[in-house]
Amino acid sequence: MAGSTDSGDIPFYQLFADDPTTSDVPDHVAGFLNLCFARSLLKESLDRHLRASAGITLAQHEVLYRLSLAPGGRLRMAGLADMLLASKSGCSRLVDRMTARGLVEREPSSTDRRLVFAVLTPTGRSTLVRSRPIFLAGVTSAFGEHLDGDDHETLQRILQKLLAAHDAWDVRRCEPPSHDLSMKPR
Repeated sequence: MAGSTDSGDIPFYQLFADDPTTSDVPDHVAGFLNLCFARSLLKESLDRHLRASAGITLAQHEVLYRLSLAPGGRLRMAGLADMLLASKSGCSRLVDRMTARGLVEREPSSTDRRLVFAVLTPTGRSTLVRSRPIFLAGVTSAFGEHLDGDDHETLQRILQKLLAAHDAWDVRRCEPPSHDLSMKPR
């Protein structure tokens, strides 16, 4: 039919172009899509880099890192899942794979048999010591060197604002510790 416009022929955000109450929608959508694409790209790049150079995934590296910061190198499984922003079952499967490789152990609570801890093993700690410089170099090459200091500060401020707006800001999850990560046992 001549003159008709099929809404499937134009980008989603342009559907709102004639509505003054939605004039910011194209910017919102573009910013959101860029954030999603950048996250996927950076995550895939770091994962590939860690697999090739350290023999572990990005998710495994994060588990080792989170456990290395915890007192005694141990976290409740539910707490670890929360730190990873993962489901309890997804975290459990990840820990199972890591347990099979000797990177972590499961330890039942001595006071409540319903609680289980993930515990960093000596093999896990030495793997983290080896993977840490690879991870840091990957973060720098894929992300850090493309932004200047002001960009990094602005990005941190923006992301903190977004997380806080959704009641998800948690300094333990979102900022590296300020102390030296020498990877010495705690």
